[in-house]
Amino acid sequence: MYNNNFVAFLTPFKNGEVDLSACEKMVDFYLSQHADGLYMHGWTGEGWCMTPEMRKQWIKRTVEVVDHRIPVFVSVGYGKDEETGIDLARYAASVGADAVSSVAIRKDAKIAENAAYFKRISEASGIPFYVYWHFAEGNLNGGDRIDAEELLDILKAEIPTFTGFKYTDSNFYYMQRMKQYMPDIKIFTGVDQMCVAGHLMGSDGSIGALQACTCEHFHQIITAMNEGNIDKAMDLQLRANNIYAALDDREVGGLIPGIKFIMKNYYGVDCGTLSPLSPNREITDPGVQKRLMERFEANIYKA
Repeated sequence: MYNNNFVAFLTPFKNGEVDLSACEKMVDFYLSQHADGLYMHGWTGEGWCMTPEMRKQWIKRTVEVVDHRIPVFVSVGYGKDEETGIDLARYAASVGADAVSSVAIRKDAKIAENAAYFKRISEASGIPFYVYWHFAEGNLNGGDRIDAEELLDILKAEIPTFTGFKYTDSNFYYMQRMKQYMPDIKIFTGVDQMCVAGHLMGSDGSIGALQACTCEHFHQIITAMNEGNIDKAMDLQLRANNIYAALDDREVGGLIPGIKFIMKNYYGVDCGTLSPLSPNREITDPGVQKRLMERFEANIYKA
């Protein structure tokens, strides 16, 4: 069954600090929207533009509020050095996170270097580890060809708690080769616009930014797929893609500010402002706000 609809969990800020008081309402909202888990501090969670202390504050608060009701995965990548990621992994495990994850060290890093880094994260945490595979960051081997079977053999041999991937890539052939070779690993589709395609090629679920404001919508996609209703699933996927296109509009200024705007103005869930270290900007133009909301309301699933 395709039953893992993970939300790329937002990080709320207020007056330049992490707004810990927002956590309970955010978690309750996603539980009501049938989220199967939360994925923290990836790109959507702004881990790339937060200090380690900010990240620790939000990790601890989120794990406390969730209280084991659904899994919490923590991305520990994007640090300025390896030690930052390793320290965050150790901390996440110490406060009760269910899994840790990381992007590659660098785009040009070869598989041996990445595997060694992932191994240190895995050993520091002692909990399941997921590789955050992102097409923009290469193929974990500096762009040099590496077959799916060879890649998995290395990761499995080197990383004690290697469990699977957050797979943000449209190359589902490569993903399918990995699933065929090692069926027990978990692979979560990370390209929100292609979740149906990912399911058809063998993914175990999805983790994405779009789910942060369309969680129930994606739950309905999952339900339709499990019922074998591909036409309904595709209709919902195309409507989700219309929402993505609205968020990706240049005038909006980025997915994260767009998602936070929708959460506050459509659902009444205040997810705070952007990180003070983010290069993104808030949406202030009334015309842009109006067009975004109209396109969202025209496409979002309504019971």
